[in-house]
Amino acid sequence: MSWTQALEILKQIVASMNNNAEGAQWLDRLEQINCGDAHRLGYCIAIDVACGALTIAEYAEILDGVNISETCSRRAFAATPVAESRALKCCSRLDVSTQVTQRYVRVLTLGNFQHFYRPNRSESPDDLAATHAEHFSGPGPRDLAGIREKWSGEEGIVWILPQDDYDDLRRDRSGDEIATLLNDALGLYKEETRLTEEEREAGLHDTNEFVGVLYPPGFDGARQPTTLDATWKSFGSYYVSAGDDDGWGRTVSCSGNASPVRERVHKTFEGSLADFEGFAIGHVIERMENRAALLEIADRRLESILSSRPTPPI
Repeated sequence: MSWTQALEILKQIVASMNNNAEGAQWLDRLEQINCGDAHRLGYCIAIDVACGALTIAEYAEILDGVNISETCSRRAFAATPVAESRALKCCSRLDVSTQVTQRYVRVLTLGNFQHFYRPNRSESPDDLAATHAEHFSGPGPRDLAGIREKWSGEEGIVWILPQDDYDDLRRDRSGDEIATLLNDALGLYKEETRLTEEEREAGLHDTNEFVGVLYPPGFDGARQPTTLDATWKSFGSYYVSAGDDDGWGRTVSCSGNASPVRERVHKTFEGSLADFEGFAIGHVIERMENRAALLEIADRRLESILSSRPTPPI
């Protein structure tokens, strides 16, 4: 187990803080797992530092703003001023190579799409059907030229995967099978559909239905994700930092059964979406989780990095 090594990196961060005492108290609570996902957070920070995605000094600055009255180390970390300011979102120091032919896919629920881009519509069956028909129905992709809102996501971050990986996942699968596998492989853990098989076959839609957006070739501005791009305000995320030197993050399967998928993130932007194409995916019909596998994967990722890069950058 490399948790001892993770702790050593975290202690280096605390030693670099202006307020070492509060940092030590925060770390002590994290080590004792006083809150859910504590060790996962610690591993992710250590992986970021060990691979050079972020530095000890940057994490020390974040933890200098920790509110020690918050007994949950995860929530205390998420609420620090630097973390909340989004100043270090999409700011991995690792190089990213963008090929002119590279295309990305964004996977999201119909409900989330409507929340961000058709906020004047309700979650009624008629409004969901209208949104789906306008942007995702038909024999081929539908352009999103009519979207005028900022292209964004939770906490101002959009998660994307390469089209090649998406195509591999959907090969020889139907819509609902694709959605169910994506929910697992991408670590999304969204709720199952509330619709019956008969209702789905009749073409009804609900907020949990998956839809996709295909990006134009050569989209620039995507980065390898770090701990600061993930959500820590609530328990239950499946994010684990990755130290691969190819400019890609790696997902963690909810069930622990699906292989990792490459992933990147980008910030909110404004501008035309005329070259972005919406397409239907399907409904999640079942989900499984294995949270114990998360720490095993995090442990292996950190150990792999430290075996080749033993000295984390300052």
